Amino acid sequence: GKTVSWKTDLTRRTAKRESDYRRNKTRVNIGEAFQRWRELRKCLGLSLDSELAVLLLDSRSPPVNSVSRLSFML
Repeated sequence: GKTVSWKTDLTRRTAKRESDYRRNKTRVNIGEAFQRWRELRKCLGLSLDSELAVLLLDSRSPPVNSVSRLSFML
């Protein structure tokens, strides 16, 4: 009866908390560019934000070398 539903609810909440934690580790805040991001993603027919991110990163020519980029920033 109630004990089973309570455990199920606790399990569900725990799973959601863990899922939210994993998702938040990869979240990037793009501020006011968010609407443009969504429009570009839709225009290109992509369904995932990660697909658009990879497409944009791969479109860099030449690719940014992380070591030279770091020295440029310092």
